[in-house]
Amino acid sequence: MVYGRTLLARTALSLAVVLSAGLALALPNYTVTNLGTLGGDSGASGLNELGHVVGGSVAADGQTHAFIWRPGTGIEDIGTAGQTMGAATGINDYNIVCGYAGPWYDRREAYRWEYAGGTWTHVWLGELNSKYPYGCAMAVNNAGQITGTDITGLASGAFIWEEGTGMRALGSMSHGQDINESGQVAGLI
Repeated sequence: MVYGRTLLARTALSLAVVLSAGLALALPNYTVTNLGTLGGDSGASGLNELGHVVGGSVAADGQTHAFIWRPGTGIEDIGTAGQTMGAATGINDYNIVCGYAGPWYDRREAYRWEYAGGTWTHVWLGELNSKYPYGCAMAVNNAGQITGTDITGLASGAFIWEEGTGMRALGSMSHGQDINESGQVAGLI
């Protein structure tokens, strides 16, 4: 009988070790990384498959600037697109960045940044209604298509932007929030 109890105890212990190892493998493992700042508060808004992060950070001039953070490189100011302030909200796997810039937060417009020739260049994405210059690009897919929101009077209008085509309204959708690789947009009506 002692032999039987020992075998039963060893079997139960082995089963407990296997089950706890399985649970440990099933639990996600997270790492928190401090991205740093450009001088003041900062916040991240977008992430690509390479682990590159974009967002906005208060710089030495007291204004919010768009930034990119890359492993091994750290945080880099990608500017305000020639405006007073700006922030990045989305990034694709080719480091095309989208976001907004403007003279102040209530008069911001949609922009795209791209690294070329050793510097970050920017492109204004346009507007759906020139009476109300306010917009924000939210997400960019690997084809370079960008979605976001542009104010069109008393309402908001979702848009899709493509190189060569420019900004186009997305019907009754009021806010473009994300875009997949097929060019489908998710947002609000």
